[in-house]
Amino acid sequence: MSLPPPARERLAANLRAAIEQQWTLRESHTIPVNRQSWSAHSASLKGSILGFIGQILRWPGDAAPYAAQRDWIEGVLLQRGDVLSRLLSLQPFEPFKEEDASAILEGMQICLKDAMAAVMRSGQVVAGENVAPDGIRILREIGAAWTVDAGYEYDKAVQVAFGMDSPPLDQLGDFRPSLVFQFYGYRNSLLLQRLFSHLASLGVPPVTDVLACVWIVGSVVNAHDQVMAYASMDSMIIRFLESPKSIAEQVLEHLESRARALRHTHLRVLRALYSIENEEDREVRALGLAEVYKRLVEGPVRQYGWAMRCLREQTWSEPPTTSPLREAMIAQGGWIAQTAEILLLPQLRNSEAHETLEWDGYRGVLVAEGEDVDPARVAFATAEASSFALGCEAGLTCYRALDLVASAEPPGVDDKRRMPAWLRAEAFFGTNRLEIMKASFNAATATIEIAKLENADINPCFQALLLARRVLPEVRIFEVAVVGAIQPMISLSASDLDRGMPVWDRAIGRLSSIPLSTFLPINLAARLARESMIKAVRAVSWIVIDDALGALDGSPPRWTPAVQELVNVRIELAVFALEVCVDSVPVESRVRINVTLAALRELRDDLAQLGAHAQPELIDSLGSVGRLRHFWDTWGPVERLPGITPDKRGQSDVDRQPQLIEPPDDMRWRTL
Repeated sequence: MSLPPPARERLAANLRAAIEQQWTLRESHTIPVNRQSWSAHSASLKGSILGFIGQILRWPGDAAPYAAQRDWIEGVLLQRGDVLSRLLSLQPFEPFKEEDASAILEGMQICLKDAMAAVMRSGQVVAGENVAPDGIRILREIGAAWTVDAGYEYDKAVQVAFGMDSPPLDQLGDFRPSLVFQFYGYRNSLLLQRLFSHLASLGVPPVTDVLACVWIVGSVVNAHDQVMAYASMDSMIIRFLESPKSIAEQVLEHLESRARALRHTHLRVLRALYSIENEEDREVRALGLAEVYKRLVEGPVRQYGWAMRCLREQTWSEPPTTSPLREAMIAQGGWIAQTAEILLLPQLRNSEAHETLEWDGYRGVLVAEGEDVDPARVAFATAEASSFALGCEAGLTCYRALDLVASAEPPGVDDKRRMPAWLRAEAFFGTNRLEIMKASFNAATATIEIAKLENADINPCFQALLLARRVLPEVRIFEVAVVGAIQPMISLSASDLDRGMPVWDRAIGRLSSIPLSTFLPINLAARLARESMIKAVRAVSWIVIDDALGALDGSPPRWTPAVQELVNVRIELAVFALEVCVDSVPVESRVRINVTLAALRELRDDLAQLGAHAQPELIDSLGSVGRLRHFWDTWGPVERLPGITPDKRGQSDVDRQPQLIEPPDDMRWRTL
């Protein structure tokens, strides 16, 4: 006997609600993916589709009791949710075919409509009958044809993502945004074009911090399992945005307070994995991997997993131990519950923490609290835990950057919602086209190793150090060495960099590129660590003269008011830079600086008196210019920095003259 119409209406309500849900697929699918990650998750999708079909075919018949039909509907919707979750987790990636994905959505929609029709019909549909033949046919065809074998080798994906000649990774395999910025140095628009397409594929809200954008993309693409990383990122962002602001800010504040510890854990994990990869002894490998797994679970997995739980429950409390965490994550159901079952192996974690873990070499298994654990299972959980952590960090980065207000002020330690200071410091070297090989900013003496330091790199290096100083107030000394060198090429104190800050502040507010004089006080400090006072004074005097003459000789044959204003700004900057240097030089050593300053000030005053009549042929006859040319001929050329061969031409940057600028109205995507 069939159920009465009101009962059938109640049963069909959930099906009707599911049918009314509309899913719009993204048009962009640009994220490269590892072959292993795509294959594993595509196989899971195909299995999930078969599970959905199987549940549809378990129709109990319209004569079945209410509870049996209700359970069947719940099973159909549960399987549908699983298919949706797995399908949508694949959509950012290159192999994703929008046409096939749309067909899967259409097939499930047809099945749901037919299922609802079966529920509403009375005495016409018997148990076991295929109630949705058309939808099932579509799903079987598309499921069978879904591409499984696609993607790149592990470290190739991140290289392809950023269009680089080599992966932007360090020796340990850690993603280094500074290498991306170095590759795209002075080509910001090209980098932004690539980033925008990737961010559209990932479906993240608008982020205007370029470093955050690079970090989000790089964190996902450099994960062992990019699909897991993307799903974690997406879930973290959604939960932050759907949570009350007060709770979201509490969670953010907690995670920010753990940022340094989580970074330490990340590096220790990478070092341990690097060591394990080169270890031949199975016992050492297995026990080492168990220790890495414990670090990941106790560190980022516990912090981020609990953060997700708190955001969902809209209440904050300190993270518990692993077992309660696992229970809380599983209780949430859906994707996070499946993730908890993959990541959290309580026996292994507890046994490793309590020093009771054993290795049975005869059987090739770990023994944790009396239970056998396959090392392959530990390796899989470790890779997934690492990917989960990277994805969650990308999601946290996105949320933090959403409230960022791009300021026209130079970077500083008080900037809100920016990336961690060490990461910004590294990125400053990249944006100045300096390739960092190794860097440590978590010490009173910061050490930076770069691939090369040639003549054209000196002032960019000074600028990177100056910017790093602005965001790292606790660092007292900055040392820069070329990789493989015994001694640093540049060693500057924080006060040395502070002394040069006002000159740089003045230059960036008016000029499109930085003249040589801008870093004159910093150059003097760097020289004094490597040569005598008399040599250093002669060198900076010659450099500032070289810059001033470059401003004159690099200008057009006929001066317009705009050209004259540009020359005036540059001469004034040269005067200011040399004035700042004076205090660092003993009185008895100031002769060259004083005569140079006198000539530059005279030139400045002469230009002001000439006004609209200033033209190159007239200016070249000025006594101040004659003296400057005499000093230039007799004092130089000099090395820009001791140990680096000077340019053969002498005068610098004649072909690339700075131009006057107005500060941009919109600072989005312009600052780090």
